[in-house]
Amino acid sequence: MSNKTTLTAEPGSPIIRIERTFDAPPVKVFLAFTLKDKIERWWSPSGNARIDDLDAREGGKWRFTHVMPGGQEITFFGYFHEITPPERIVQTAEFASMPVRGHVVLDKYEFTKLDNGRTQMELTEAFMSVADRDAAVEAGVETGLAQSYLNLDTVLQEMKKRDI
Repeated sequence: MSNKTTLTAEPGSPIIRIERTFDAPPVKVFLAFTLKDKIERWWSPSGNARIDDLDAREGGKWRFTHVMPGGQEITFFGYFHEITPPERIVQTAEFASMPVRGHVVLDKYEFTKLDNGRTQMELTEAFMSVADRDAAVEAGVETGLAQSYLNLDTVLQEMKKRDI
């Protein structure tokens, strides 16, 4: 199985599906999605995220800032609606800056254990409209996630070596 990030967006639907396989068991992938010291190393494409707030429990909130080369900051925030270790995370995500603030996305991450000790992740992103979904696709969400997930591969390999 490939570690390629695959995005599917059906015409007329406000939903994006992203699939990715990771060379780690679901418990480690889940931890990498919920622990501050792991997230800050992989979450942004540059591998330079600032975790402003993280309460990874049902009803908890999060706020992450992607620090771009050159210093520009792009902040996202949301709330956790479901945390089911190590299988599922359901959360909202919203861009913190105008003019797109108020366009909430519902993200559902599902982590499935594969026979070979790997994890299949499926991320379903439900946008408020097809226009919002199309704007995210056009802005390069697939490329950004692919780079972030390459960063995550590195974090997962380090977790494997340290048995974290």
